[in-house]
Amino acid sequence: MKILSSFCIAFLMALQVFSQDVTVDQRVTNFFGDAQIKQWQNSSPDSILYYNFLCSGGFDFYKFEFLSTAEKSQIAGTVDLQGQLVLIESRTQKEQFNFLLLDKKFRTYSDEIQIFEVANSDLILRLPSLAYIQSKFEGYKKYHSSSK
Repeated sequence: MKILSSFCIAFLMALQVFSQDVTVDQRVTNFFGDAQIKQWQNSSPDSILYYNFLCSGGFDFYKFEFLSTAEKSQIAGTVDLQGQLVLIESRTQKEQFNFLLLDKKFRTYSDEIQIFEVANSDLILRLPSLAYIQSKFEGYKKYHSSSK
């Protein structure tokens, strides 16, 4: 029993140290708010890493002209990015685009790749499959835990 409680204490201490080292992407804070971020820092730092990952690499934008005929037939709809379109088209502000602000149907992953036209542009938004996202996140998480 003493070994188990020692292990639990060591695990909680490691979790606390890890949670203090997780840098929060400002886009994640803007979407979820400070209270949720503080809760995750204390209890679920992987949640912060996950949403950081989604904001930085959970999607791709491509020019419509580069889609294959098969991909063009898979377009699932049109997403209106409103004021964020300028951020995507800008080479200097692209990292400010907040994927989390999209309507939920445009940021929900499925078993298949999803492709959406971007209104008022020549771009498409491509969401990879859920399995791909999960696999890439595991690598992202390992990278961030080993760089500490």
